[in-house]
Parts: sequence; C-alpha cells; structure tokens
Amino acid sequence: MLLAGENSSIYMDVDKDSARDAASVSAFAETIFNYLQTEELRCQPLSSTFLSACTEISPRMRYILVNWLVQVHQSYKLQPETLYLCIAIMDRYLQKCGSGITKDLFQLVGITALFIASKFEEMYPPDIGDFSSITDNTYTKRDIRTCEQLILQSLDFYLSIPSPIVFLRRISRALEADRRMHNLSKYFLELTIQEYDLAYLPGNLKAVVAACLSLAVCAHSDKIDDVWNEKLAYISGYSIDDVRGPVRILAKAVYRQNSPSKYRVGYYSVLFS
Repeated sequence: MLLAGENSSIYMDVDKDSARDAASVSAFAETIFNYLQTEELRCQPLSSTFLSACTEISPRMRYILVNWLVQVHQSYKLQPETLYLCIAIMDRYLQKCGSGITKDLFQLVGITALFIASKFEEMYPPDIGDFSSITDNTYTKRDIRTCEQLILQSLDFYLSIPSPIVFLRRISRALEADRRMHNLSKYFLELTIQEYDLAYLPGNLKAVVAACLSLAVCAHSDKIDDVWNEKLAYISGYSIDDVRGPVRILAKAVYRQNSPSKYRVGYYSVLFS
C-alpha cells in the first residue's frame, strides 16, 4: 500500500471546494489523511484469523452479535463513527483476550464496546443504565463497568482508531458521488464489519472496496476493471489488485442479503426512491 497520492500520475485537489470552510481544515486535509492511513496500520491491527483464540466464539456468533449491535446503535440514533469504533474495540479485545470469553459473556463484551465507543464519540452518550436495560437486564451496570475496565486495560486505553466512514466520505468527495451512490457505499461499508472475512481489513481498504462495488453497481457493470480509476488509486493508495479479492467477498455478502433488515431501511429509502 502507498500513501494517498504517492507515485500517482495525477494530482487531485479533493478539498478545493471546502477551502472557505474553516472547520474542514482543507489546507491540512491531505496530510491528515496520510497520517490516518499510517496510523491505522500501526494501531493494534487485526489478523485475518483474529477469532482463532476464541474457543467458544465462532464467526457466525460474531455475525449475529454485530447485527444486534447495529440495531442498538440505530435505536439510540448514534453517530456512524460510534458503530465502527465499537466493532473495532470488540474485535481487538477478542483478538487479545478471546480465550477467556465464553458464550455467556459475548454479548456483554459487545454492549460494553458500544458503551465505550459512545462515550468516546458522542456529545450526549446514552446512560449506562440504558445499555443494561437493552440486554433485558441480563447484565447489570456493575457488569458493564467491570468489563469496561478489562477492555480498556487490554487495549492500553488506545481508542483513536481511524474510522472507515471517515475514509469513505473523502473517497466519495473525490469521486463526486451523488447521494444515491454515497448511501450505497455506506450500506456496503456496513457489511464489511459484519463479514468475518472482511472485518480484519484496514478501514481505508474497507472504504475503497465499498466505494468500488458501489461504482460497479451504479454503472451496471460486473467487472471491477470497468470502474477502477486513478481517482480511487490516488485517494486510497491502493491498487486494483489490492481490492479484487475483498470486492468479490463483499459482492457475495450483498447477494446473501435477501431483504433489507430494519436498521438499513434508511439507506434503501434513498437508493430506491
């Protein structure tokens, strides 16, 4: 992988349209994203078999838990960054301490990861009691606090994990994506954290894979080569060979979605309106 723009034959000023927006810090945006690309490869990266240490937790169980966490996230109307940080925290904890996590404690780990992420990302996070009650009081507030301490200690309190949605927004801006395409990309991105074979990928790669598949769908093309372009290569730092396999896995995951679940209805209302 290259940093965005390295050895590219084109130069893109992705932030020119936001130059007058002080909050966008457009003068430093490319430097910031280059830093994020480097940081995500350094911050406790996941292996492709990060569940191998878990004697009682299977990829299928993880799939079900992530599904449920997305529904909880949606019910509390939390920010997208909160969801992605939640899954990143949970997966990294499973990789480091999975051998000690039983089936009975798996949901506790998931809801605690969401509790931690919401405190990190949200201006007004839900109360700890809300997280306890949404498990039908299977876990008490004390249980969640104890689990929170264990997770944070195992991760050395490191929570500044670059979010895939941040990379996707920049990619969509570079591609000048309309609302329809961006929402489709967000839907695909959400599937990447659910699929075990994609969950370990760096956030930037997840984002470019989601955008690439969205481009193909919008172009009614079944070939990645037809939609891959220098913009994607420049902004992400990846080559077409880096995304072929993941796009294929993601396409199969999309195909398996027989109908949109209730927490994705927002995306579908835009896509098919």
